[in-house]
Amino acid sequence: MKEERMKILEMLQEGKISAEDTIKLLEALGDGGESEDEDEKEPTGARSRSRRRHRQQTRRRQIHVDMDDLGDNMADIQGEIQDRIRDARETLRASMPRVRRAVKDAMPEVDRIVKEATRSIPDVGKIIRDAMQSIPDAFSDWDVEDAEFSDKEVKKVVESVAVEPGTRLAIRTPKGNIKSEVWEKDEIQIEAKITVEGDNDAAVKEFVEQIEISVIRDAGVLRVHPNIPERKGRDAVRSVNIDFKIHHPEKIDLDVRTSHGNQKLSAIGGAASLHSSHGNIDFDGATGNVWIHQRHGNVEIQGSGGDLSLDSQHGNVTCGTVGGSATLQVQHGNVNSRSIGGNAEVSVKHGCLEVDEVGGNGAIDVRHGPVSVRSFGGNLTLKVGHGPIDVDAVGGNAQITNSHGPIIIHTIGGDFLAENNHGPVDAEEVGGRAVVKTKRGSIHLCNVAGEVVAENSHGSIHLENVTGNISARNQRGTIEIDNPGAAVAVQNNGGSVVVKADQDVAGDYAIQCKEGNVVLMIPESSAVDVQGVVNRGKLRTDLPLSVTGTDGATQTISGKLNGGGANVAIDVSKGKFELHGLPEDILDDVPDDVPDDIPEPPEPPIPPVPPEPPIPPEASTKE
Repeated sequence: MKEERMKILEMLQEGKISAEDTIKLLEALGDGGESEDEDEKEPTGARSRSRRRHRQQTRRRQIHVDMDDLGDNMADIQGEIQDRIRDARETLRASMPRVRRAVKDAMPEVDRIVKEATRSIPDVGKIIRDAMQSIPDAFSDWDVEDAEFSDKEVKKVVESVAVEPGTRLAIRTPKGNIKSEVWEKDEIQIEAKITVEGDNDAAVKEFVEQIEISVIRDAGVLRVHPNIPERKGRDAVRSVNIDFKIHHPEKIDLDVRTSHGNQKLSAIGGAASLHSSHGNIDFDGATGNVWIHQRHGNVEIQGSGGDLSLDSQHGNVTCGTVGGSATLQVQHGNVNSRSIGGNAEVSVKHGCLEVDEVGGNGAIDVRHGPVSVRSFGGNLTLKVGHGPIDVDAVGGNAQITNSHGPIIIHTIGGDFLAENNHGPVDAEEVGGRAVVKTKRGSIHLCNVAGEVVAENSHGSIHLENVTGNISARNQRGTIEIDNPGAAVAVQNNGGSVVVKADQDVAGDYAIQCKEGNVVLMIPESSAVDVQGVVNRGKLRTDLPLSVTGTDGATQTISGKLNGGGANVAIDVSKGKFELHGLPEDILDDVPDDVPDDIPEPPEPPIPPVPPEPPIPPEASTKE
């Protein structure tokens, strides 16, 4: 009876019923003083009305007394609830520092690690500039004047000189083409075609006769160059052009310089030094070292048995097979190289670089152009600005920086250090550790044998199958980790975190996330100690762990799974945390007894041929 009376009074306090209704309900419970039978027996009149008023006043006083009791009870309940809240808060205050301290201790100095790693990338441009200083300048400058003409005179000069194998042929022309061909004779034949043009026929003829071809033999060197009289002012001679056609044995060295003309040279069994200005170089190759200096023209060399050093401006470069190392410096032109057996030092500005294979190490600097390399046998140091990077395989370590372009490396045998800005970083397989930093681009690393340190801003981080420890930091982007093999330390601000462990947790997990959701999936068989705090969010788990607090306030999760083991520390603020257990056995829906060879369905039967329609009787003819 007392409980029912308390419920009625609670309804009155909550405003669900009026005071009159309360009196009637209490009277129905027999709590109104006198019984209804006694009321009915009382006579009517003034005395009766006075007694009824007295009873009502008594009932109202009783209600006030009951309300006071109810208020006291509610105060006791509220005090008990507040005590429990205070106890929960004290528990949370005691547990949160431990969790946050565990997370803080677990997080490495990602920024310092990345900066130290990327700082080790050398100044590729300086390396190449220093290397290019070794290219010899075989000839002095020529003063060439371009002018219009009306009269022309041509003279040919042919001279042959016996030479020893390995002789160096040094030939130059101020304006004209040079073509060489290999023959079997142990001599060099020089065929010069002298063309003089001007405004006066007599003056042109006189001038062409004064030009001589000088052939000088020194110790191991045959020098060929024209002797041209000096022209004063604007005389009748306006242009002088001297073309050479050379026949020589295969085993010689070439030293060629041209201006305003092309070089087309056959393959030789020696070394070559080629210099050209305002003309193309087409060289079949040499068994020794090759030096090329080119301005305003394309270069095509089939191969070099030794090293190749090339400096080119305003022209494309195509290289075949280089047996040794290659040092290439190109401005305003594209570079295409098939194979470099040794090391490669390459600088390209305002052009693309495409290399099939490099056997040694590579130091590459490219500005405003894409880079595509199929294979590096050694280490790769690559610096690119405003261009995409696509490398199939690096046998050693890879140190790469880029700006405003993606970095895509398919396979790396050693360590991978990469820094990007306004571009993604993607590596499919890394044999060592990986340290990657980017901004406004995604990070995707797969199959990493060592540890991973990844930092991003305004982009996602996705790590798959990492054997070593993982340290990841992000801002305004997601972090997704699949199948980590060791410890995991994650910090994120303004993005979600998803970690899925396909195998038992093998290292400590520390996840800290602000303004983002966290989903952690671990095998049910994992032996871990879980400790987590969620502030102003939600907490959900399907594992047998202790959860305290309510959604939207502060919640904690703690406990041991399978006796405890690796530490799992979680700190989530303004987000939802979900911890799920993965079953040990995930069955495949496809049955194992499916036959490899599925018989083909039988062919449908051939329908019978329909009978031929009867032949109509022949019409009778009238006689």
